Amino acid sequence: MAVQPGDFFDIPYGPLPTTGRVQLDGNKIVSANAEVRFLRDEPGVNDQQANQIRELLGKDLFPFLEQNEQRFVTLNITEGGGVEHSQEVSKVWQLSNEDRSVTVTLAPLAVNVQVLNYLHFQESLAGIFSLALGAYASTTNATIIQRLGLRYINRLTDPEAKRPEFWSSVLSSNFSGPTAGVLGSFLQGARQQMQLRLEPTVGAVVNSVIFQDSEMANAFSCLVDIDVFDERATTFESKNISDLTRKLNRTAYGLFAETLTNEFLGGLKNGSNIGKDGEIE
Repeated sequence: MAVQPGDFFDIPYGPLPTTGRVQLDGNKIVSANAEVRFLRDEPGVNDQQANQIRELLGKDLFPFLEQNEQRFVTLNITEGGGVEHSQEVSKVWQLSNEDRSVTVTLAPLAVNVQVLNYLHFQESLAGIFSLALGAYASTTNATIIQRLGLRYINRLTDPEAKRPEFWSSVLSSNFSGPTAGVLGSFLQGARQQMQLRLEPTVGAVVNSVIFQDSEMANAFSCLVDIDVFDERATTFESKNISDLTRKLNRTAYGLFAETLTNEFLGGLKNGSNIGKDGEIE
């Protein structure tokens, strides 16, 4: 995960084409998440440290600090065909801003930032993620990262989408699935998942869901859920992680563009290049 010169971090991972930065008008990102996971032998976070991190980020910015439980259930199939399960419970601390549109979750071995009112990558997500991660690392002395990820949930709407097959002319052939087939006129909804390996340690999961949307007078809307991640272990260094997050962001946008037809994607574009730190992706 060494830093590369030039515009390396503006190029998506894998075979995805490099695209100019554009502002998208008509695509609503309902949730944007950035997350780092540390190695298991790294020190975790406790009550005192959670308060210290909040102090570093600013109590005015994050007036709410709440503690919750996070449960992990592991299932294992035995040789005799039985199922064994184990459960791990850990404490997490959630810092939220005044309207709870931004939440920083501090887990024993992870930091997650969720943004509900997403506008631009740099000002909406990257900035606060960098601050939160830096505060966590300096407070807990965690140094080894084992996973870096971004997740965007995009909501596409159109009042003319009275049937699910409407989206067969919007989604690219890679993602249109049954909406473009002989069963398209019978659909009441659709869900598709693709798991991708873009590079040896870089992967993505893309889910597309077509559903009847009560907020759109029961027209059918489409969710495009994109999760991109790099699972190489690396030592925490703020500039390096910031660059790698930017590259994952370019990858997420490249995947989003691949889910749509060129015609529909062109209709979402509002203007041309709007600058290095002002993209909506």
